[in-house]
Amino acid sequence: MEKEPKKCKNCNEAILEGKSNKTFCDKFCRYDYNNENGLRNRLYEFYLENKEQLLNYIDDRIEVFTSEKNEIRTTLDKEGSNSYLNVDYQHQLLKLQKDLSQLHKMKKLMPIE
Repeated sequence: MEKEPKKCKNCNEAILEGKSNKTFCDKFCRYDYNNENGLRNRLYEFYLENKEQLLNYIDDRIEVFTSEKNEIRTTLDKEGSNSYLNVDYQHQLLKLQKDLSQLHKMKKLMPIE
């Protein structure tokens, strides 16, 4: 009577070679199983594959937001403190400054290899 091969805990494929107590068919299945079904690894792989595009996007957004911020400051300087639009411009300026700050933090925290 032939012994039925063990199955991988992650993908349920038959484990054909290796020790008798082997529980995964390969190291990728072991990582997937032990790292919340590999979500963390898949996200990191996605990041590595798209890191350059992400950095370019962040740089582009920083440039756009900086340009908008400068336009609002120029408008505020021209309008002076008498304009009723002054409050709206101030709110827009604060939002842009927060967005810029977040983008700079995000870029700084991205691991570059």
